[in-house]
Amino acid sequence: MKNRGAKPTFSTDSLTVEIVNVLEELGIEHETYTLHDYVDIDALEELVASGNANIEVRITIEGIQLEITQHGVQALNWPSNARNSSFQQSSHAE
Repeated sequence: MKNRGAKPTFSTDSLTVEIVNVLEELGIEHETYTLHDYVDIDALEELVASGNANIEVRITIEGIQLEITQHGVQALNWPSNARNSSFQQSSHAE
């Protein structure tokens, strides 16, 4: 059971770092895109920190769909040439 009052486990800076790290693990170098062209990080952090533990935000950056929750960032898909073969596709039902 999820704790509805849970606070996010990251700050805006660490949310940015976590997104960049997930993308880099998938072979998308941070020099090839500008994160703010895809998402307003401050607004995203505020939304995730709103106190509703059920919030899941999905964004697509450079073709990679990410799911952001209070618990972190998860890639839902990845390119076939991903550097880290330990990533496993999420089986979230939509």
